[in-house]
Amino acid sequence: MDDVWNLQEALKMCGCDPGEQDGQMGPKTEAAIKHFQESNELTVDGVCGDQTYTSLAAEMGLIADRAGELQRYYSGDSTDEAADSDYSDHAETMSYADDQAEGMVDEVMA
Repeated sequence: MDDVWNLQEALKMCGCDPGEQDGQMGPKTEAAIKHFQESNELTVDGVCGDQTYTSLAAEMGLIADRAGELQRYYSGDSTDEAADSDYSDHAETMSYADDQAEGMVDEVMA
């Protein structure tokens, strides 16, 4: 149950709505996995296998990095434009627009 709970949370943070975070592998969670897979040009099967897990972990790393950058920015510790540029390049590679990723980070930081 914890694995599915964490999967649902990660999918939500990546912009793929799994519905209510209940720890159950239901149709909405499967649909969210398929959406994530399609968005990341993976085999679309609704199963969080090795490729999907690896891609999801990479996206979560980008979100965590961006959250740290935004935290430093809002606390006045950094105005690193190069880091913002690097993040934008990574976000485009992972199929997420910078503003969408920032919205996800804002939700996580709230």
